[in-house]
Amino acid sequence: MPNHKHSLSTYALIAVISTASLQAVNAASYTVRPGDSFSAIADRELGDASRWREIWSLNPQVRTPESLSAGTRIQLPDGRMQPAPRMETQPDASSIQPPATQQPSKPSASEMLAREEISSGRLARFMAHYRLMPASSISSAARFVAQRSEANGEAIYAENVGSHYGVGQTFGVFREDSNQPISDYRILKRVALARLDYVADNKAKFLLLNQASAAEKGDLILPAQHPASTSLNPTEVTKQISARLKRVYHETPDGYFALIDAGLESGVQPGQIYHYFKKDFVRQGGDQAIEEFPTQPGGSLMILSTESGASLAKIITSRAVPAADDRVQ
Repeated sequence: MPNHKHSLSTYALIAVISTASLQAVNAASYTVRPGDSFSAIADRELGDASRWREIWSLNPQVRTPESLSAGTRIQLPDGRMQPAPRMETQPDASSIQPPATQQPSKPSASEMLAREEISSGRLARFMAHYRLMPASSISSAARFVAQRSEANGEAIYAENVGSHYGVGQTFGVFREDSNQPISDYRILKRVALARLDYVADNKAKFLLLNQASAAEKGDLILPAQHPASTSLNPTEVTKQISARLKRVYHETPDGYFALIDAGLESGVQPGQIYHYFKKDFVRQGGDQAIEEFPTQPGGSLMILSTESGASLAKIITSRAVPAADDRVQ
């Protein structure tokens, strides 16, 4: 007499193996970029950020989503594959109740990715190392004067230090970037980190905590933590602005960041999400050419910090690599 139970188990096992084999055949490979997350990859490659779990399930070597690192080769599901349909049932008429309150709207894919960027700590790291500052405010900032080796370690001395600088607090030593694409604003990059030891008569001594490069006379000393890095509320906006990417920071380990030439005067606020469009040229005989922008965005960005006429932003999605002079809307 045949063992039907054993036969059914065998058929089930064959079905599971066949399904897994079919997924492997349909999978495509992808090399993780700096700043990538499963959600960002799902949004860019599959067109749906919510399918990130499908990608993770195909790559068991990535133990947690947070451990995904640049350069890793991963498998992607077939882009044509759709999530399994839900089984719909007709509810009993007696169980239907009018909603007590209006449900909040579901966040967009860009808003979900932006929230993931915040929780990952990538934005806070960038904002700890880069600052946007009006050129008119540079003269009133605390400045590095000298560095000395002392009994309790390396010490740096500064002048023009305000009374709001608290003893025991951590500060960054920032240097003006040599490339300043917007004349009225300065991009500053942190070169050292120090803790305030004492302050008197607008002069102060700091104990050096770490140093990426030697501080130079004239470097600025600012609070290490940017206040906006912990208070962003990602919101995709529909209003139009007229702005351009003036510089893109490709070299950071946490993805692409950009400087744009619009700020508070244009209604731009931290947390707002806009789209950028790639600049292209259409030649019209000879050497003449006109600018043209595609109708589909190259990606999206979120404003991190803003001044009157300029803002720093994080590229959230990038179907096309951002570059200087791309348009922001």
